[in-house]
Amino acid sequence: MKKIALTLLLFIGFSYIVKADTTDYFHIYFNDERIKMADEAHPTALTYNGQKIKETDSITIKPSKNVPCYSCKTFLYVENGKDVLVQKALGKGTFNPITFSLKDLVRDGQKPIDYRIFYSEEKANAKGEETLKVLVFTIRIL
Repeated sequence: MKKIALTLLLFIGFSYIVKADTTDYFHIYFNDERIKMADEAHPTALTYNGQKIKETDSITIKPSKNVPCYSCKTFLYVENGKDVLVQKALGKGTFNPITFSLKDLVRDGQKPIDYRIFYSEEKANAKGEETLKVLVFTIRIL
């Protein structure tokens, strides 16, 4: 009986010390080539020369979440430095990639331009309601 009580006590004490890893990761691709990895606590930064961006250049995000949602809508929001939504990309399911065009971010005569890219998904069992936006990375177009 003492062994069971001691084991239970150690287990409970150990569970307060050890915390689960619940960080969501985002793999970032430029034209199908993985270039960075970010997590919700450590967003990353990208810089591109606007004159070298081609029509076919794109950025793809592949989320990796601890609590997946296989059929919910997923969203990428691209906002400029004034918190104005410039582009919105849609996907379905946590593990499916979401892609947006880099060429659409190039604006003539405005250099440099800073953008922030956020990820969000539809809450389970809440049609149309989204989770909080998570900053994944920033982009600077020179």
